[in-house]
Amino acid sequence: MYPLEKRPTIKQVASASNVSTQTVSRVINNRPDVASETRERVLATIEKIGYQPSALARRLKYGRTNTIGFILPDISNIFFSNAIKAAYNYIKNSEYSHYELLFYNTDGQPEREKKAIDLFVTRQMEGIIIASSASNLIIEHIRQILENKNIVIVAVDNQLGDLNIDLVTSDNSFGAYRLTTHLLDLGHESIAVITGPLNESSSKERVDGYKTALKDHGIAFNEKIVLAGDWTKESGISVTNRLLQMKPRPTAIFGLNNSMSIGALTVLKTQGVKVPENMALVSFDDVEYGNLLNPALTTTSTSWYELGRASASLLLDRITNGNSKPKQYIKLPINLIIRESCGYKGVHVEKKIGYIGK
Repeated sequence: MYPLEKRPTIKQVASASNVSTQTVSRVINNRPDVASETRERVLATIEKIGYQPSALARRLKYGRTNTIGFILPDISNIFFSNAIKAAYNYIKNSEYSHYELLFYNTDGQPEREKKAIDLFVTRQMEGIIIASSASNLIIEHIRQILENKNIVIVAVDNQLGDLNIDLVTSDNSFGAYRLTTHLLDLGHESIAVITGPLNESSSKERVDGYKTALKDHGIAFNEKIVLAGDWTKESGISVTNRLLQMKPRPTAIFGLNNSMSIGALTVLKTQGVKVPENMALVSFDDVEYGNLLNPALTTTSTSWYELGRASASLLLDRITNGNSKPKQYIKLPINLIIRESCGYKGVHVEKKIGYIGK
């Protein structure tokens, strides 16, 4: 075994075989336009001196790096970690097992998303799965990338403006509609909402589902009790502190993701506000071990493992087959899990089938 700096080169193989480097390259790539005697001589030289062609260099030459990337905002969130694990498992157990998957954590910051995209493009990755903040900066940057680079991009969770790319998400509007309807059926008319950033389609769709439920029940929308968070536990804490200072204060809180809902529950317990006796609480996206919380959390459940699997499948199929198929818009099935935090006595799971559309 040669040290890295002393490994035989293709020029040395050519010189020892008395042929050109182009001929050696044709032999390595099993091209037919090489005489059998010459081929045997070159192969014997390669074996004798221990030459090893660079697999990466050959893949780059032919436009294949066999790598894809996953850009996500928060690897510590169980949903995103499940998604990337599912994508990895799908790759390793499919016909694409020769592909490698790399990920980049952005903390939901557009500047870091742009840096991640540029890094993956520079490394000539063949495709990217991205859970994006959907800022105008990122949408326009991806638009330029798609126009100028041969790369496939699949969005998860959030739609990226008017970009014509595949999307895998959950049925946000329906889930929010059902949670809100359940609270209304329990007699709550003042339901506060902790939203995510409203430029993101997942947050906007959940607010739309909430508004539709209010309208269907003849309840006026009150924008004063709909306050923006940023998907983090800290923002859930901050918004809930503000809600508790309102007079009159809401009788229920709807957190649009699990982290913000846990922040809300933390504040309610710290402030001695009993859940659900003094304040009902529901969450979009189940919390890991949410059934073990006190009180157990009423929530929706979407398989983010399936989201990761579906997005990897879409991406690799698109890399292989190009744009022969129409762009896919996949809404994953969503369950409503009713537990104690809303005031309902008992546990109930309502299932809804998702769909695939264009």
